[in-house]
Parts: sequence; C-alpha cells; structure tokens
Amino acid sequence: MAYLLTFDMGTTSLKASLFDEKLNIVADTGNEYQLSTPAKDIVELDAAVYWDVVKQAVSELLVESEIDASEVVSITCTTQGETLIPIDFGGNVLSAAIVWIDARAQDESDFFIERIGHDDFFKTTGIPEIGPANPICKLKWYKDKMPDVYADTDKFLLLEDYLIYKLTGQKVTNLPLIATTGYLNINTDELYDEVFEIAGLDKNKIPRILKSGTQAGSITAQAADELGLSQNAVVTTVGIDQVCTAIGAGNIKEGVVSEVTGTCLVVAATTDKPVYDMDKKMTYLKHYDDRFLILPYCTTAGIIFKWFKDTFCDMEAALAKEQGISVYDILTDMAQLVPAGSDGLTLMPHFAGKLSPDTNIDATGVFSGVTLGSTKAHFVRAILEGVAFMLRENIEFIESFGIAIDQIRSVGGGANSDFWNQIKADVSGKQIIKMKHGEAASLGAAILGAVSCNFYDSVEQACEQLIDVNKSYSPNSANQTKYDKYYSVFMSLYNNMLPVYEAAKLAESK
Repeated sequence: MAYLLTFDMGTTSLKASLFDEKLNIVADTGNEYQLSTPAKDIVELDAAVYWDVVKQAVSELLVESEIDASEVVSITCTTQGETLIPIDFGGNVLSAAIVWIDARAQDESDFFIERIGHDDFFKTTGIPEIGPANPICKLKWYKDKMPDVYADTDKFLLLEDYLIYKLTGQKVTNLPLIATTGYLNINTDELYDEVFEIAGLDKNKIPRILKSGTQAGSITAQAADELGLSQNAVVTTVGIDQVCTAIGAGNIKEGVVSEVTGTCLVVAATTDKPVYDMDKKMTYLKHYDDRFLILPYCTTAGIIFKWFKDTFCDMEAALAKEQGISVYDILTDMAQLVPAGSDGLTLMPHFAGKLSPDTNIDATGVFSGVTLGSTKAHFVRAILEGVAFMLRENIEFIESFGIAIDQIRSVGGGANSDFWNQIKADVSGKQIIKMKHGEAASLGAAILGAVSCNFYDSVEQACEQLIDVNKSYSPNSANQTKYDKYYSVFMSLYNNMLPVYEAAKLAESK
C-alpha cells in the first residue's frame, strides 16, 4: 500500500494527514504554535518552529497509523500565503519569518502606491490594493531597513517554499502560492518587472517558479532521517491553502462556488479569466491550472463567535465541560429559540476592517438594534446572521460579473453547524452544500500529490471520483422573505456607519 502525507500549515497551527491511495484519511493530527508580536504591526515566528511541528506531526502520524515509513510515497505542503523567510546560499535562515498579517512595511507600501498606483497593480497582480502585508513591500523593507540581511539573502522563500526546501533541498516556488505576493504578473505567469525595477530589487532573489502539481524532488537523506521517513517520498508543489481548499471542494470549473467559515470568511469562485473592473475590484489568484480563483476575503467571521464565547459565556463553557459537549452547540441551541432576524438585532461583522467587496480598514464591528429585551441568545443568532449577510453580499458581488451561482459548497469549521448552514441558505437564497470532506485543504493537496504520482489521470478525474456531498440545505421560503428585509437593514447600516468610521479615525489622529 502507498500513502500520501499532507501538511496544511496555517497561521497558528499545523494540520497533518495521512491518506491511502484511494484518498481515505488513515490518520491525522494537529499542533499549534504561538506567534511573536514584539511591537506594533510586527508579527514573526522563528522559522525553525515550522519544521519542528512538522517533525512532531510525522512522528505522531506514524505511531497512530502503524504503517511502514517506506510506504509514504508523496508529500505535499499547502500553507498560508505571504509569510516570508530569507535564506542564504547555504540554506541558513537569516531572520525570523515575517508572518503574512505583519504590517511593518507601511512606508514601503506608500512608496509603491505613489509610483505604481492601485489600478496598475490590480491589473497586473490581481490584488485590488497595495498594502503593507504584500510581500513585495516587505522585500523593499528588507532592502531599506535590513540591508545586510537583504545582501546576504540568496532566496526569499514563502512558507511552502521553505518546507519544500527543508524536504528536498530545492529552492522553488509555484504559481498559486506566489500569486498573492504582489510580484507576480498573473497574466504572463512571470515576475512583475516594474515593481522590481522601481524599487531596485533583485529578481534573482525569487526562487524558480513551477506550476502547481509539479514534482519538486525526492526527500533528501537528511530530511528522511529527521522525519523518520524513507527516501521513497516525492514532494509535489500545490499552492496556497485557498487553492487546495477549492480543489478539495470540487471547485475547479466556472460556476462552482465554495465558502470557508473559519476564523475569517473566504469565498472562492473558479473563472477562466480575470475581469479588471476598476470600480469593482476583486482578488484573483492563479488556480492549480491556467484558470483563476476569484477570492472575496473577509477578515472576521468565526472568530467573532469565538470572541463572544470567550468573553461572555463562561457559564455555558462550564456546562459544556460538565456534559462533555461543545459550548458552541449549547449556544446555537439557545439561538434557535430566537426568531429569524433576531428581533431586529443586527451585527456589522467587520471587527478588523473590511476587505470585500470594498476595502475599508477603518470599519469596526457594530451591534445595532439592541433593546432591553435582547438576550445572550439574540446576540448569538445575530452573529450567525451577520456572517451570513456578509456571505450574501460577496456572493452578489461575484454574480455582478455575470457568474451564475446556484449552490454554495461549504467547508471548514462553520460547516459543522447545521443551524448556521440553514441560516446561510435562508439569507443567500442559495442551496448550501456541506461537503463530505471537511478538511478540504488537506484533501486538495493530497489530490495534487496523487495525480503527480499517477494514482489518477487528472485533478478532474480525482475530483469526480472523490468529492462527495454530506448534506444539503435549501432555503426556507418564509425565513428567506424575512431575511431579505433584514439584509436591507444590514446594507443600510454599513453605509450609515461610514461617516462614523471617518469621525473615529479623525478623533484618534488628534
């Protein structure tokens, strides 16, 4: 029997899975790590931590599965995007990894905005706006603020690149991963010359670009020894986690839409080509092939529910522990006793700014319609509904480009709630499809590895045979009618908050 090993490296945790040839999960495990935030806008992690949790995960998987290590023939690593790691010619890491949410490069962002502008940047990279989180800005930050590190850097690696280097010794990147950096021209699949030339940056410091699903090399003797594997394993490029999630949900052709409600809300739609509408900018990523993913991204979704639970629900948490159940189940059971629309309590779910459909970094969260009759259950339901309204707003934004959407494929932690799925169906007026494989990113990565090892002829064939539905949720017509009215309230609330956001920003600046 042959097995496929996948790593899904997120912002603060690793999920590792072992699949058999038919892509059934044989074993899985997870490990968390703590980011370092030594100063405002600085978010880092010692790159060695990433490798350490990989080693720990492999050890746990081999013990749990009891397989022979020589039977692991494929390794794939899907990761968060934008995290940047400089290495020298000998492969030594020269500084802490700059994590994707780090915003230290504001001066460098302003530099590119002045010289290129958001519109040209968007038409070349598929990224609506230049911002300090873009790795292109962080490359210039290294050049300006840490010139010795910049000079000694052979390659600036993204996180998947770093793991592939540790596994194979090869310094390579891939199109779906590098597409979010701001230094890839997604129309030509080549580096964006202008940003390098304007900033005096060296293009040779970027690794060789491969396509997704390309074998980068076999595992080295040193890596095999560290991980307890054999050198039978081949490492394949896959891409950013959102691309792998789309594959794992069967979102590989135009007209299919998937959504992930985790910490944030990410909506993905496959399209054959970008549409560069300057009045309606959407993020475009390279898909695993020559197509693209439209990727509306909302920074706070499930994390709002967690925030509410952690801040206000100690009693429910204690009860859940006593009964051996999830506190979220207790809270959603409470919310089901509240009518659709939460008796007028409406959540504006932008707790960390708004990115889609329009960008407003000054937006904040708002509960509107609070009365003396508002209970904890009302707030819980309003949170679930607020995220669903945000989903509808972004689905309608995608539809405004002429893309027909009949169903939404749901994966991630939020998909585990039948109640939340039904609310999403009622609010959006679309059928919500809960996929059989909840960990779609790992499945998508495994599919790319399986195709590269010739277990399947193509990604399309693998998806056709493997992607299956767990459950579907159709809109309730009565609730849908109610939610149409409350959605209007939701949209009006945001528009009415714009001068408030502006006033708050002005007050803070004084």
